[in-house]
Amino acid sequence: SMRRLEPEPDEKKMEKRHKRFSTMPMTIILGMHLRPDNKIPLIEQQLAVGAAGMNLLNALHAAGYGAVWVSGDVTYDPVLAEEIGFPAPHMLAGFFFVGTPEKTDHTPKRRPVGPYVARWEGEAISFEADKG
Repeated sequence: SMRRLEPEPDEKKMEKRHKRFSTMPMTIILGMHLRPDNKIPLIEQQLAVGAAGMNLLNALHAAGYGAVWVSGDVTYDPVLAEEIGFPAPHMLAGFFFVGTPEKTDHTPKRRPVGPYVARWEGEAISFEADKG
């Protein structure tokens, strides 16, 4: 897929992707079976898949696994999607890399939420994060 999308892909990027996909204990592929002519709008179908993906990620973490949901350019390659079993209009939504965490005491660094929160008082709002 990488070579199809970019005839001369960066070899370090290729090696990193190969290592990631070949060394993970489990990879889960999340696909979207989309029905453009359905009464449910396409965006709502896609959002439902996103919610399902987040629930999967939460369930994996709750069960004690380490997991990360990644996408990237190959996720949006329609040929790869078809090869995996999701021909257009269906799509891939990403890959979950699952394993057992080496450390259980890891606390991720989080940015402060203040710049991403605004109080709506009937007027248009702006977020501090968008100002700089």
